[in-house]
Amino acid sequence: MDNDLGGFSSDGKEYVIHLQPGQHTPRPWINVIANPQFGFLVSEAGGGCTWAVNSSENRLTPWHNDPLTDMPGEVLYLRDEETGLVWSPTPMPAGQKRHM
Repeated sequence: MDNDLGGFSSDGKEYVIHLQPGQHTPRPWINVIANPQFGFLVSEAGGGCTWAVNSSENRLTPWHNDPLTDMPGEVLYLRDEETGLVWSPTPMPAGQKRHM
């Protein structure tokens, strides 16, 4: 069940997207995860925002809603303590490019 961008993992529990540096999915999309008190959304490139109670009136981080630039309002960086390499688990802001 693989296509040009990815497919289901061998155990079938997740869909994995494989992008080359600078490559994007054919269309932008977001995932929304929320309950009545709190929520967040994240786009395919890693942009997103967080809110409390009301997503329109109580944003905790900014949301630009621009699929062309998709600038993240919050970012997660990972750092290898042994090598000092830094990257993000999503294409934005640092993707597969690893920085020192």
